Amino acid sequence: MLAKLPLRNLAPPTSSNQRRLINVSKGLLFIFGAAALSVVTGFTKVATYENEVEFAKRTKEERAKMVPHRCNDRVEDVVQTIFGEEGNMYQDFRPSMRLLLKCMWAAKGEEPKEPYFMLMPGDTHFISAADRAAGKTRADV
Repeated sequence: MLAKLPLRNLAPPTSSNQRRLINVSKGLLFIFGAAALSVVTGFTKVATYENEVEFAKRTKEERAKMVPHRCNDRVEDVVQTIFGEEGNMYQDFRPSMRLLLKCMWAAKGEEPKEPYFMLMPGDTHFISAADRAAGKTRADV
């Protein structure tokens, strides 16, 4: 027979990192629980397809209508700042993130005109200064 282990009174978290970890865990648990509940109750539509060909046929028109977000180039600049090998993340992350937030908060057509930190003219998401001044997005170029 197993000996009963005494239950220890667990002390509340003392450091701010422990409290932050607990709060983040609670937040993630809430998000996943809300997502599961929305799928189970039918609040969110979940499409199922018999095979990949059926999926491709049904989504072809939807994908043709999709256009990138107006700040997609700034998001790519932040991603390249973080994961790119050429730059210094510790110096370039904050300014590139600041430009991304400026772009997100700006009205359409008033996006920041400042240059990118990591994107170069040959990159897919690059929009030149002249095109940006003309109000063109990546979908128009």
